[in-house]
Amino acid sequence: MRRGFTLIELLVVIAIIAILAAILFPVFARAREKARQASCQSNEKQIALAMIMYAQDYDETMVPCTTWGNNVGWTYDWTKDYTWPQLINPYVKNWQLHVCPSDGNAHQGAGMSGQQAGAQGQQADFNNGLSTDYGYNYMYLSPFKPVGGCPTWVGIATSEIKGPAMCIMNVDTIWDMVGGQPAGGGNWFVEAPTFCCSGSSCWFGGWNNDPNSWLCWGGVWPRHNLMANVAFCDGHVKSLNIPALAAGTTFPNGPWVTDWRLLLWDRGNNG
Repeated sequence: MRRGFTLIELLVVIAIIAILAAILFPVFARAREKARQASCQSNEKQIALAMIMYAQDYDETMVPCTTWGNNVGWTYDWTKDYTWPQLINPYVKNWQLHVCPSDGNAHQGAGMSGQQAGAQGQQADFNNGLSTDYGYNYMYLSPFKPVGGCPTWVGIATSEIKGPAMCIMNVDTIWDMVGGQPAGGGNWFVEAPTFCCSGSSCWFGGWNNDPNSWLCWGGVWPRHNLMANVAFCDGHVKSLNIPALAAGTTFPNGPWVTDWRLLLWDRGNNG
């Protein structure tokens, strides 16, 4: 004699399925994010190699964070100013590499900082360069220096980098924070947690832990399961958390260095 499921049995099965789903969905989400993290690392690896090739072709000099065609500094003038992603684009030739697959706010050719949305050509390249997801360690590799009375980003000689495997070149970034959430894509530069011995005449405020500031962690954003992908000056890429990125400093209690051997931003010149 055949018999069907009772209502109680059916409810028990549904409850078991719901419990299993609640257990497995976070696992699937982490696995999916892990795949995106690997894709992001591949992007950052290719960008790092392009920056190394640029340095080899330009008298062993690191790419400047930005160049500008006037004597007043940064003006967001896309007809005269060039971001470092634009300068290395001949070695990359693929703007999609500048988009982290985990950045839901990333958008190419978008209007940033007053630039025209839906731009084309050089203006789109300029916008893409501004909002790359991989911020440049400008304070130590392309510091602000007064040149002819104008603050200018100047790429350092690669010979100044004594420990390339211990010096950050690029890291996952955000453009802005709104309501405690990242907004606007990435940022073409990132602040180091300390300015000590950077050689930069000025900077944008360093690290803080204000959840409503783009300078929360200096613009670094750990979008991969609380990890940020980091490219080093020798070309290798790995994921680090915020404490590892702030190692050797007094953050969050100031921008001072406590152990030069642990600091990952300073070209490996100290310690």
